[in-house]
Amino acid sequence: MSDKRKILEKIRKCLALAKSSNPHEAAAALRQAQKLMAAHKLSEQDIDLLSVKSARASAGRAQKPPKWQHMLVGVICEAFSVEAIFRSGFFQKETEVEFIGIEEAPEVASYAYDVLRRQLTRDRAEHVRKQKRCKPATKSRRGDLFAEQWVVAVYSVIADFISPVSEKHKTLIAEYKNKNHAELKALKPKEHSAKGNDWQSQNEGYRKGKEAQLNRGMTGTKRDLLEAL
Repeated sequence: MSDKRKILEKIRKCLALAKSSNPHEAAAALRQAQKLMAAHKLSEQDIDLLSVKSARASAGRAQKPPKWQHMLVGVICEAFSVEAIFRSGFFQKETEVEFIGIEEAPEVASYAYDVLRRQLTRDRAEHVRKQKRCKPATKSRRGDLFAEQWVVAVYSVIADFISPVSEKHKTLIAEYKNKNHAELKALKPKEHSAKGNDWQSQNEGYRKGKEAQLNRGMTGTKRDLLEAL
């Protein structure tokens, strides 16, 4: 932990003590927090930024993730009040998705993404195996179209988890991204247009997506984490 972060953590603890029911303790803690902030030229936003965390999950080996993966990340972001970026590079074996949010939200989002991605990749692979007398490119296209509709359907599965993001949290997340990922570039997903009998793959993907499972898990150190049955 850097010296600055140690100071920020100390100030945050002082501010927490400043809410004590003991007026003398509260006053002393507030004075200490104000003294530290003045000495190190720190603002209230600097303290608030400590609540912004991130968590990473695998997004597969493709340097350019398919559209269905972008869609799944988008659904997760909306459900768990986080934002996300894809991370890839020449020396990375896998592309990663990094979820950014407040306190435990990124960890929850990462876990939920892993659970749903495993189910989706399993269902997609099974569907592709059923495609007989097709060229590899046709199988891949139908697999991706299947996956896109799977994600469309899974939105209803996680609808109960969706909660609005406060404007303050949006601002903090944006500031975190500006400080830690200042040179982000737009990443255009790999897309397909449906042809011929591809509608059958789309219909099957939607049906299988409705069967996806995501339930609230145990409480504890990973409070509100999710677990597939």
